Amino acid sequence: MRRPIYSDAAVQALADGETFYTPNRGVPELREALAKYNSELYGVEIEVDRITVTASGMSAMMLAHQLL
Repeated sequence: MRRPIYSDAAVQALADGETFYTPNRGVPELREALAKYNSELYGVEIEVDRITVTASGMSAMMLAHQLL
């Protein structure tokens, strides 16, 4: 019986040492890609430090509320 693809991915992640939490503000490569995409889309330079990736919309709203 073939294992599901996510089982293979989990085994590979463990073998690669990817067993820790990601940075609080999000994976740097993702934040860089989002900054580049939005900069190209809107024609305005957006710095990576201005981007935070959250786990959900509710988390983003709670974070924004706490900042106010």
